[in-house]
Amino acid sequence: MYDLALWHGPRAPYAYPLTDERLRVRLRAALGDQRRPSIEWSDRQDSHGPDNKAPMRWLADDQQFRYWEADVTPVEGRVRYVFRLDHPETPESAPSWFGENGASTTRPGAEWPDGYFHWPYIHPERLASTPAWLRRAICYEIFPDRFARGQPPIAPDMAGRWPGAPTHNAFWGGDLAGVLDRLNYIQALGMNLIWLTPIFQAPSNHKYDTEDYGRIDPHFGDEALFNRLVGDARRRGIGVVLDGVFNHSGFLFTPWQDVVARGQDSPYWGWFDVRGARPDRSRRNYRTFAHTAWMPRLRTANPEVQAYLIERAKRWTRMGIAGWRLDVADEVDPSFWRAFRRELRAINPDLYLVGEIAYDAGRWLEGDQFDGVMNYPLRRALLQFAAPGDRDTPGAPPPSERLGGADFLAMVSRVRTWTPGWADAAALNPLSTHDVPRFLTAVGGDEARWRLGLTFLMTAEGVPLVYYGDEVGLEGGYDPDTRRPMPWDAASQRPEMLTHTRTLTRLRAETPALRGSGFRPLATFDRRVAVYLRGVDGREELRDERGAPSETTNEVALIALNPLDEVVTVELEWDELARPALPGALTWPAGSLRATDLLTGGTQELAGAEAGGRVRLQLEPLGALILAPA
Repeated sequence: MYDLALWHGPRAPYAYPLTDERLRVRLRAALGDQRRPSIEWSDRQDSHGPDNKAPMRWLADDQQFRYWEADVTPVEGRVRYVFRLDHPETPESAPSWFGENGASTTRPGAEWPDGYFHWPYIHPERLASTPAWLRRAICYEIFPDRFARGQPPIAPDMAGRWPGAPTHNAFWGGDLAGVLDRLNYIQALGMNLIWLTPIFQAPSNHKYDTEDYGRIDPHFGDEALFNRLVGDARRRGIGVVLDGVFNHSGFLFTPWQDVVARGQDSPYWGWFDVRGARPDRSRRNYRTFAHTAWMPRLRTANPEVQAYLIERAKRWTRMGIAGWRLDVADEVDPSFWRAFRRELRAINPDLYLVGEIAYDAGRWLEGDQFDGVMNYPLRRALLQFAAPGDRDTPGAPPPSERLGGADFLAMVSRVRTWTPGWADAAALNPLSTHDVPRFLTAVGGDEARWRLGLTFLMTAEGVPLVYYGDEVGLEGGYDPDTRRPMPWDAASQRPEMLTHTRTLTRLRAETPALRGSGFRPLATFDRRVAVYLRGVDGREELRDERGAPSETTNEVALIALNPLDEVVTVELEWDELARPALPGALTWPAGSLRATDLLTGGTQELAGAEAGGRVRLQLEPLGALILAPA
């Protein structure tokens, strides 16, 4: 029965190279399968049995499966391998084997290829090259028209036309000068990365309908102002990420206007997908973004389109930006992204490339396209956990889909297994964005539930993303309501939320355990709460410029989140916490019987911290703990 759950494929995320001499592989097994897997491998060109063996270490459990992983060392870049499963309680039992032909009671033969899994060769473009600095990144999303007006504003006439509430066509008048003026605020907030939604010339307030990829929209400023913003931000240790809209253009894009005017006689005819002699907006006989007639879709497999867009992206990259957030990335031809990565990384090897993909994105994370993606599945799981369970709120899953703590952490674990491990550090994890209702609104305006969400965000793997205004209690439902102007008047802000945001960004910056790759949910007797360990578990793939590990080791933190409106006493088995049976699992130091609460600075005894005992932790209603060994 358990053999039916076994799964492996020699492709990401179940196999992916970390260096030209190191391949990471994963195996999926049934959650109840007690067998311990190991891996055996050899050169693909050999005609004898495996030369090398290694035990596998535990990676994650979700609601159905257990995941294991191990690193193998290919011979001259090539390797074949097979999994062995043994019964730890009955070592005399015959092992099972799992290879390309499925489960078997016998190991595959020695002849090539004969039932092994194969990684034919490690090619340089498939190697993980995620920037090490992402481990310390905390990102702040800015919708420029709604964030801040410069002093004086660049387009005062637009500011005077604000209708008092967001509409799809309203302009508030925010600009790049306003962002520049607020860099001290952003720095004090603890943010070291800014994602600007599109700033290139376009007729809309959102600028996702690009008119000119080579010009800053004059409502926002000009190239000199942009250069000043990037330079001043860098001097404060803040990087700037631009929003690249390369799936489609706007209706006023010059090549599209030429196609509209000249039809098939236009030299740009092959840049777009038109079904007819010329575009007809009334019938929309051309492909677009999301059935939107004023956003014609680009043929990104066309070499001319690729050259045109990449040349413009290279120009902005040379100005010192930190990365690109790439819009509608899943609809763009993969050959475009491979060329985009290759040419822009030649300018800046540490450039951050993150795609807007809202589901399992493993196929884009094989080392040749993106570093990470926008982690909307994680956001949905967090809303299922943190939103009130007794009512519907805008943007939240229905009450029937609410998750208790144990199921929430299992869902987080499942999302982690969708991508290579290096991509977990590069995932952009949002509470809110300009495309979805704000998290505070989705949890019914409850500040305590918002704090739970932010606490998880700042203690999870990946790059935390805070949407402007979330930190001061700005609410908003579905678009366009999610794009309200930033409330700079202190009387319109919630100061406790601002303080909590600054506390959590400081803790993440100061605590290596909150930035590491280690994550382990802990079993609790009350499954409604979420308790997990975070830390640096010795499997860090990211390296500094000298090739050394980018974090210290032996760091751990325990996080507990209570989504209930009542006091909860959490009980944990000490042996499960400090002496887990699963190899490779993150552990609390067995000699640390006291903990420091990083949120309050207080110290508490871990009552019951002894062999066979239970540790008891008290959580206030909708409360959280972040504990480190004292």
